[in-house]
Amino acid sequence: MILRWRLVGSMVVLVAGLFVVALVIVFWGENGEEPEGPTAHTTSVATPTVRPIAPTRTRGPGTPSVTGTPELTEPGDSEVVPSAESPVLAPAGTPAQVIPGEAPPAPPLPGETVTPIPVSPLPDETAAPIPPSPRPSPLPTLTPTPIPALPDLVVRDLRVRRDRIVVVIGNDGEGDVLAGQTVEIGVRGIVAESQVMPVTLSKGEGLTILLEDQVLYKREKVMGRVDPNDLIPEEDDNNNSFTKELLPDVPVDLGVVALLAVGTEQHLAVYIRNNTEVPILGADVSIQVFRSDAQEPATTARQTLNLDPFEIAQVDIFHQVATRGVFFRVVMEVINLPDADPLNNTFEGTIP
Repeated sequence: MILRWRLVGSMVVLVAGLFVVALVIVFWGENGEEPEGPTAHTTSVATPTVRPIAPTRTRGPGTPSVTGTPELTEPGDSEVVPSAESPVLAPAGTPAQVIPGEAPPAPPLPGETVTPIPVSPLPDETAAPIPPSPRPSPLPTLTPTPIPALPDLVVRDLRVRRDRIVVVIGNDGEGDVLAGQTVEIGVRGIVAESQVMPVTLSKGEGLTILLEDQVLYKREKVMGRVDPNDLIPEEDDNNNSFTKELLPDVPVDLGVVALLAVGTEQHLAVYIRNNTEVPILGADVSIQVFRSDAQEPATTARQTLNLDPFEIAQVDIFHQVATRGVFFRVVMEVINLPDADPLNNTFEGTIP
């Protein structure tokens, strides 16, 4: 029995303690203070939120007026924090907008007046206008420098005139080859002529150049090239060559015309003549000398001849004594050129 009363007394004391603790918690909660002591709790940190300014409403007589003021509130207060989902009051005079799904704003109560939020006045239109910023000066217009027209030298033809090679050049470009400019002509892999232009060569015009030292004595495939070293600026440097097979127009004709004893030792001299009206350059001749009726030559000589038209050249046979009254037979062969008349290449007679 005593134990039961003790248990009832403990329960009464426990209930009284809990009641006191509840009163303390209520008391501290109303004063915004936290209880002291090592009580663990969780605090959420949030950015203070500015409450929107509510319009001031003036109620009728005997009704207190409520004026909205901005106030920093912490999350967890009973105030409503504006968000994307809560409406914001618009300035006075602005038609109310109804968001779909929400109720329209309530009209003012009877006897209430809505005070609009003050709006900053517009700038004074009578004030002096702000001068416009100066416009930058326009950049000078650049006039492009015209590119001068260039010539285009070509070889139009290759010909033969009195066994000399003739090159016909032309200008197919828009520019001119001016008088006084030097134009090189190449044949047979060398620069054969450097021609100073006597006149200006315009588009479509041509010039014929005779190469004095380029003689043709047999059928030959010749390539001619104008400006082979690209000394003259042109529209196209890849069309300066032209190739053609050429034939001599005057056949080569060399003949042996006399035998003489010359010099102090009286050696044999053979005289060879160019029987044509064109020069013969670089004729390689072989001469065989036979005594009397011998079948084998007594001596042989070889020489290169350059002869003008109808010129006679003397070929000395130093190893052969020209004994007077002795019969000699001389046979000449032109090695590198076709000879038009082989019958005049042999001469027979005695030394006078």
